[in-house]
Amino acid sequence: MKILRLFLFFLILAGQYTFSQVNSDTLLDELHKELFPFKEDTSLVKISSICKGGNIGDDVQTFERQPDFEAAMNLLGIIISTKKPDFIPGLKIILDEYESFFQKNWEHSIRNKHKPCQIAVENLLLLQSIEEAILSLNISSQILDPQELFDYYLSVETRRFKYMYDKKYGHKGFDGFRWFSAYYRKLLSERVANPVSSFNFIGPYIDTLRVPLLAYLKNYYSEYRTVVGMEVPGFILYRVLNVVREDENSALYNELVNLLLSSKSMSPTEVSRNSILMVKNSGPNGLFMQRVTEQLFAARGAYKMNALLASSYICNPDFTDVLIDLFETDLLSEDEEKYLKRVLGVISKRAYISGSQLNRIKRTLDEN
Repeated sequence: MKILRLFLFFLILAGQYTFSQVNSDTLLDELHKELFPFKEDTSLVKISSICKGGNIGDDVQTFERQPDFEAAMNLLGIIISTKKPDFIPGLKIILDEYESFFQKNWEHSIRNKHKPCQIAVENLLLLQSIEEAILSLNISSQILDPQELFDYYLSVETRRFKYMYDKKYGHKGFDGFRWFSAYYRKLLSERVANPVSSFNFIGPYIDTLRVPLLAYLKNYYSEYRTVVGMEVPGFILYRVLNVVREDENSALYNELVNLLLSSKSMSPTEVSRNSILMVKNSGPNGLFMQRVTEQLFAARGAYKMNALLASSYICNPDFTDVLIDLFETDLLSEDEEKYLKRVLGVISKRAYISGSQLNRIKRTLDEN
């Protein structure tokens, strides 16, 4: 078996075989089909006929059948969840083929100074996500303890942060980053691509780095800060919240809810941004709503502003009754009560509010 693998490895280097000869694994076969549907139907059309919105630039021809974005992304998620580096050789061959397709068909549209069409954006995201998948699977081939894994994750996300916020030198952040292909690094260095999306290589390993991650975030948010702009730890928290789910990462999710609700140094913008993700990754009556409710009904004097900020992002009729009931207690300070009025004003305009709830809100606001 080892001899056979070595033989295949050298064939890869020589480029002397096709995808079907490289890896017959079902997942990679399915991914290949979703990324290259034009292998079966080579019909060509003008880009303008398949682009909806955006600016197409030169109206050149491309394949009528384009990659299935949702299906391919789902398969990449399944592949990285296996944590098996055996997928890497096959993925790299798929990446080479996909880069060629993207470069010939869509790079010119992405380079256009105007907003590219959605298909161009999705195809770029697929390219980026294949790179992320290979980056993720490479972790499983290394022996890293939780702190080493977090340090590596921090180093990668710091590069992304600089890319986003250092307009002068950030584009150099991934120069020489050997985990990414030369073509993708070129797109990054020329700011044609953006290395930040919700598909994050750390997803399958997020629970492993829970302890050092929390220590890092708690250390940052425990200190009083006057800075309201984004900094690396805030960026890390936002990135992590994109992949942490209550049903899959319950221990870490719970700790992050605690961090958000208790931090007095987290800016209102951060609280709002992070609350949106926490609501999204929790159930309709999930932990986030429960914990916010507990914080709101804590004894008078407990810190509640973050919970009040988060309240406006919980779209749940039952929770609306909770907020109205809160006014009938003596648990809020004057400032907290004023903010709750603002929240109820926002919620009163939502379609799911019943007539009786709307009347209760009006009476509450009028009486207070």
